[in-house]
Formats: sequence, structure tokens, C-alpha cells
Amino acid sequence: MELISISRVFRISAVLFTLTMLLATPALAR
Repeated sequence: MELISISRVFRISAVLFTLTMLLATPALAR
């Protein structure tokens, strides 16, 4: 159970990180 929750949190954090990078890149490019 704990491993599943940890992997789930890791995946969500990774997705949020990629989304923030994609959104922040154009803003910094300006």
C-alpha cells in the first residue's frame, strides 16, 4: 500500500514539474 502511494505521489510530482517547466520556459524566453 505504501509503495503504491509513494509511486503515485512521485508520478504526480513529476507531471506537475514538467508542466511548470513547459509553462515557465516561454515566460523566461520573453
